[in-house]
Amino acid sequence: MDIKPYIHNTLSVFQDKDGYFHLRRFTDEQRRSIGSHALYRAMSKTSSGCSIRFMTRASSLSFRCKRFNQSLLRKEGDIEFDFPQLYGRKMDMRDYFDVVVDGELVESIGLRTGVIQAAWENVKKSLVEVELFFPLTHQVGIKEFACDEPIKALERPLSSILVLGDSIVQGVGSESPSVALSPRLAALSGLDVINQGLMGSLFNPDVAQELDAELPISKIIVGYGTNDWVLRSSLSELEEVVQTLLGRLFELYPTTEILLLSPLWRTDWEVERAMGSFTQMSLAIEKVSKGFPLVTFIDCMSCVEHDEKVFADGFLHPNKRGFTLYARSLEPYLM
Repeated sequence: MDIKPYIHNTLSVFQDKDGYFHLRRFTDEQRRSIGSHALYRAMSKTSSGCSIRFMTRASSLSFRCKRFNQSLLRKEGDIEFDFPQLYGRKMDMRDYFDVVVDGELVESIGLRTGVIQAAWENVKKSLVEVELFFPLTHQVGIKEFACDEPIKALERPLSSILVLGDSIVQGVGSESPSVALSPRLAALSGLDVINQGLMGSLFNPDVAQELDAELPISKIIVGYGTNDWVLRSSLSELEEVVQTLLGRLFELYPTTEILLLSPLWRTDWEVERAMGSFTQMSLAIEKVSKGFPLVTFIDCMSCVEHDEKVFADGFLHPNKRGFTLYARSLEPYLM
């Protein structure tokens, strides 16, 4: 089956020589430009936020999956960030496919190579909407997609939202891919959402490039800063790179609204860094935003509860509840 008519929240689709479909969220040129670290190269090949969505009277689906292992070895010329050491704690990298039927998560299937199957209750053969969400942090390809009843493509939304950011935007910590930030924003807005979150990333002007998106981009959300606070040495350096990124986005999308997010609260927010305080960092981002038309700065410090219980790692990355609160806080700005 050609799955392309049913693919959502995806920048492009590639079919390899073995017939596996890869749902892509970055262009080749973007991956070359931002691939200055092994982690960036690996994460840019994942399908975070991408999905297959359709109407059917079926009660099961199946497909063949292949997991692609990515090298995390350093190459000559790479930046020398040691992200595991900087993060300072163990990261849960378990990954899943999520099957959502009529808006309800019916199964999270652990990622593996081989045939994957899922089933749901539909004795009366009612017409239901099914969405299969792809894993967050591992590169996969799928083929031989099938259901036990015919499927029908949904009408395409009129436009899409582009979301740029770090591991929080990518969805790390959400526990399953359907409850991460970008799927929640897609559900709230009724639009496709292209997730260009990248684990470990900082404000990077090189990510701002012309995209051959199937749907016109009607809004851009930019969510970096928490890694900049740890890794950059000064507020002036931060302001310069934010200025350059917004400038490039404005050149590419001169009539598109940009939502510039400050970082979420984190448990160590009161620590003093080389750049300055967490508050100073957010104020610097806000200061730059005022120089651009159509840029709305959103202070996200209060978007989630200041409680380690809403963070998957008790520290930085929101869990299911945390992402629910985050998305709800952004909902008024989506329309």
